[in-house]
Amino acid sequence: MISESMKVRLHALIDQDYIRERNTLIRFAEKRANKEFGRQRPKGKDIKAKTEYAANWNRVYHAELERLWRERACR
Repeated sequence: MISESMKVRLHALIDQDYIRERNTLIRFAEKRANKEFGRQRPKGKDIKAKTEYAANWNRVYHAELERLWRERACR
């Protein structure tokens, strides 16, 4: 269990500005991943197709989020 004083110290280490700025990019990264792989995962019982969809969607999402962040940070 984390004590209240530890929570306060940990919270102080978190860069809230970074979080807010990075969160503004989420919708753009989602849009890109949805464009590449669709908004809905495959229906049915095909676990392999669902896993593949999730892996591909997440790869594109995170790559786009990182690209957008680097582009913004380089300005």
